[in-house]
Amino acid sequence: VGGTQQKIAELKTVHCSNKSKYYSKTKIPISGAPVGARARAIPAEYKKNAKDADILYNNKDVNDTTPGPIETRLESLGKVLELVVGHFSEGSSDLHELVKQAAKAAGEKHWKRIGAYNSREARGTFMTRFVRKIGITAAVQLSILRRKAFNRMMGADLRAQAEAGEEAGEEDNNGNRYYSAQQEYQS
Repeated sequence: VGGTQQKIAELKTVHCSNKSKYYSKTKIPISGAPVGARARAIPAEYKKNAKDADILYNNKDVNDTTPGPIETRLESLGKVLELVVGHFSEGSSDLHELVKQAAKAAGEKHWKRIGAYNSREARGTFMTRFVRKIGITAAVQLSILRRKAFNRMMGADLRAQAEAGEEAGEEDNNGNRYYSAQQEYQS
Protein backbone atom coordinates (compact mmCIF):
# COMPACT_ATOMS: atom_id res chain seq x y z
CA VAL A 1 0.00 0.00 0.00
CA GLY A 2 1.26 3.47 -0.74
CA GLY A 3 2.92 5.23 -3.64
CA THR A 4 1.24 6.00 -6.93
CA GLN A 5 1.40 2.54 -8.50
CA GLN A 6 -1.89 1.17 -9.81
CA LYS A 7 -3.44 -1.41 -7.52
CA ILE A 8 -6.54 -3.53 -7.50
CA ALA A 9 -8.56 -3.49 -4.30
CA GLU A 10 -11.46 -5.74 -3.45
CA LEU A 11 -13.88 -4.86 -0.66
CA LYS A 12 -15.77 -7.74 0.88
CA THR A 13 -17.98 -8.08 3.91
CA VAL A 14 -18.35 -11.14 6.11
CA HIS A 15 -21.58 -11.75 8.01
CA CYS A 16 -22.21 -14.08 10.90
CA SER A 17 -24.78 -16.74 10.10
CA ASN A 18 -25.23 -20.46 10.47
CA LYS A 19 -24.26 -20.83 6.79
CA SER A 20 -21.09 -18.74 7.00
CA LYS A 21 -17.79 -20.42 6.13
CA TYR A 22 -15.99 -17.84 8.23
CA TYR A 23 -18.09 -17.59 11.40
CA SER A 24 -19.56 -20.55 13.21
CA LYS A 25 -22.06 -20.83 16.06
CA THR A 26 -20.01 -23.59 17.64
CA LYS A 27 -16.77 -21.69 18.07
CA ILE A 28 -15.88 -18.26 19.31
CA PRO A 29 -13.81 -16.59 16.58
CA ILE A 30 -10.26 -15.56 17.35
CA SER A 31 -10.08 -11.82 16.94
CA GLY A 32 -9.90 -11.08 13.22
CA ALA A 33 -9.70 -14.74 12.17
CA PRO A 34 -12.89 -14.78 10.04
CA VAL A 35 -11.90 -11.52 8.33
CA GLY A 36 -8.36 -12.81 7.72
CA ALA A 37 -9.68 -16.06 6.26
CA ARG A 38 -11.99 -14.16 3.89
CA ALA A 39 -9.17 -11.83 2.88
CA ARG A 40 -6.85 -14.75 2.07
CA ALA A 41 -9.48 -16.18 -0.31
CA ILE A 42 -9.57 -13.05 -2.51
CA PRO A 43 -6.35 -13.59 -4.56
CA ALA A 44 -7.35 -17.12 -5.56
CA GLU A 45 -10.79 -15.86 -6.64
CA TYR A 46 -9.18 -13.17 -8.79
CA LYS A 47 -6.77 -15.63 -10.37
CA LYS A 48 -9.57 -18.11 -11.12
CA ASN A 49 -11.76 -15.37 -12.63
CA ALA A 50 -8.88 -14.12 -14.80
CA LYS A 51 -8.13 -17.66 -15.99
CA ASP A 52 -11.82 -18.28 -16.75
CA ALA A 53 -12.01 -14.98 -18.68
CA ASP A 54 -8.93 -15.95 -20.73
CA ILE A 55 -10.59 -19.26 -21.61
CA LEU A 56 -13.89 -17.58 -22.51
CA TYR A 57 -12.67 -14.46 -24.34
CA ASN A 58 -9.16 -15.32 -25.55
CA ASN A 59 -9.73 -18.90 -26.72
CA LYS A 60 -7.20 -20.21 -24.22
CA ASP A 61 -7.17 -23.99 -23.87
CA VAL A 62 -8.54 -25.24 -20.54
CA ASN A 63 -5.50 -27.50 -20.02
CA ASP A 64 -2.96 -24.78 -20.87
CA THR A 65 -1.09 -23.82 -17.69
CA THR A 66 0.61 -20.71 -19.10
CA PRO A 67 -1.12 -17.45 -18.11
CA GLY A 68 -3.29 -15.77 -20.72
CA PRO A 69 -3.38 -12.00 -21.38
CA ILE A 70 -5.93 -11.21 -18.66
CA GLU A 71 -4.12 -13.29 -16.05
CA THR A 72 -0.81 -11.71 -17.12
CA ARG A 73 -2.26 -8.21 -16.72
CA LEU A 74 -3.64 -9.12 -13.30
CA GLU A 75 -0.22 -10.39 -12.20
CA SER A 76 1.43 -7.19 -13.49
CA LEU A 77 -0.66 -5.13 -11.04
CA GLY A 78 0.81 -6.93 -8.04
CA LYS A 79 -0.99 -8.00 -4.91
CA VAL A 80 -4.75 -7.43 -4.80
CA LEU A 81 -5.57 -5.36 -1.72
CA GLU A 82 -7.76 -7.56 0.44
CA LEU A 83 -10.17 -5.14 2.10
CA VAL A 84 -12.61 -7.00 4.33
CA VAL A 85 -15.01 -5.75 6.99
CA GLY A 86 -16.42 -8.34 9.36
CA HIS A 87 -19.73 -8.81 11.12
CA PHE A 88 -18.50 -6.97 14.20
CA SER A 89 -16.91 -4.08 12.20
CA GLU A 90 -13.45 -5.62 12.38
CA GLY A 91 -11.14 -5.04 9.42
CA SER A 92 -8.54 -7.00 7.50
CA SER A 93 -4.83 -6.21 7.77
CA ASP A 94 -4.83 -4.63 4.28
CA LEU A 95 -7.74 -2.39 5.31
CA HIS A 96 -5.83 -1.31 8.42
CA GLU A 97 -2.72 -0.61 6.33
CA LEU A 98 -4.70 1.37 3.75
CA VAL A 99 -6.23 3.50 6.52
CA LYS A 100 -2.75 4.10 8.01
CA GLN A 101 -1.38 5.19 4.64
CA ALA A 102 -4.38 7.44 3.97
CA ALA A 103 -4.05 9.03 7.42
CA LYS A 104 -0.33 9.58 6.87
CA ALA A 105 -0.91 11.23 3.47
CA ALA A 106 -3.75 13.39 4.83
CA GLY A 107 -1.65 14.38 7.84
CA GLU A 108 1.30 15.41 5.69
CA LYS A 109 -0.93 17.44 3.38
CA HIS A 110 -3.35 19.06 5.84
CA TRP A 111 -1.57 19.38 9.21
CA LYS A 112 -1.31 23.18 9.09
CA ARG A 113 -4.88 23.65 7.88
CA ILE A 114 -6.36 21.63 10.76
CA GLY A 115 -4.20 23.42 13.34
CA ALA A 116 -1.97 20.49 14.28
CA TYR A 117 1.55 21.01 15.60
CA ASN A 118 3.00 18.69 12.98
CA SER A 119 2.08 16.03 10.43
CA ARG A 120 2.42 13.24 13.00
CA GLU A 121 -0.23 14.78 15.25
CA ALA A 122 -2.48 15.30 12.22
CA ARG A 123 -1.95 11.67 11.18
CA GLY A 124 -3.37 10.56 14.54
CA THR A 125 -6.37 12.83 14.10
CA PHE A 126 -7.07 11.51 10.61
CA MET A 127 -6.51 7.90 11.72
CA THR A 128 -9.16 8.32 14.42
CA ARG A 129 -11.58 9.96 11.98
CA PHE A 130 -11.11 7.29 9.32
CA VAL A 131 -11.40 4.33 11.71
CA ARG A 132 -14.54 5.76 13.30
CA LYS A 133 -16.11 6.51 9.93
CA ILE A 134 -15.43 3.01 8.61
CA GLY A 135 -16.61 1.36 11.83
CA ILE A 136 -19.79 3.42 12.03
CA THR A 137 -20.54 2.91 8.34
CA ALA A 138 -20.06 -0.85 8.69
CA ALA A 139 -22.30 -1.00 11.77
CA VAL A 140 -25.03 1.11 10.14
CA GLN A 141 -24.98 -0.95 6.94
CA LEU A 142 -25.16 -4.17 8.97
CA SER A 143 -28.19 -2.85 10.86
CA ILE A 144 -29.86 -1.93 7.55
CA LEU A 145 -29.14 -5.42 6.23
CA ARG A 146 -30.59 -6.99 9.38
CA ARG A 147 -33.69 -4.76 9.20
CA LYS A 148 -34.32 -5.68 5.59
CA ALA A 149 -33.87 -9.38 6.30
CA PHE A 150 -36.19 -9.17 9.30
CA ASN A 151 -38.75 -7.21 7.33
CA ARG A 152 -38.68 -9.77 4.52
CA MET A 153 -39.33 -12.54 7.04
CA MET A 154 -42.09 -10.65 8.85
CA GLY A 155 -43.67 -8.83 5.92
CA ALA A 156 -46.02 -11.47 4.51
CA ASP A 157 -49.15 -10.02 6.19
CA LEU A 158 -48.18 -6.50 5.16
CA ARG A 159 -47.70 -7.64 1.56
CA ALA A 160 -51.25 -8.94 1.62
CA GLN A 161 -52.42 -5.57 2.97
CA ALA A 162 -50.52 -3.78 0.19
CA GLU A 163 -52.08 -6.02 -2.45
CA ALA A 164 -55.49 -5.17 -0.99
CA GLY A 165 -54.73 -1.52 -1.69
CA GLU A 166 -53.63 -0.48 1.79
CA GLU A 167 -50.44 1.59 2.08
CA ALA A 168 -47.61 -0.44 3.59
CA GLY A 169 -43.85 -0.61 3.43
CA GLU A 170 -41.33 1.33 1.40
CA GLU A 171 -40.15 0.62 -2.12
CA ASP A 172 -36.49 0.47 -3.19
CA ASN A 173 -35.05 1.36 -6.61
CA ASN A 174 -35.80 -2.13 -7.94
CA GLY A 175 -39.49 -2.04 -7.04
CA ASN A 176 -39.10 -4.32 -4.02
CA ARG A 177 -41.23 -3.32 -1.07
CA TYR A 178 -39.81 -3.47 2.47
CA TYR A 179 -41.89 -3.41 5.61
CA SER A 180 -40.84 -2.03 8.94
CA ALA A 181 -41.09 -4.03 12.14
CA GLN A 182 -43.28 -1.24 13.53
CA GLN A 183 -45.76 -1.72 10.66
CA GLU A 184 -45.73 -5.48 11.28
CA TYR A 185 -46.59 -5.15 14.95
CA GLN A 186 -49.28 -2.54 14.31
CA SER A 187 -51.21 -4.89 12.03
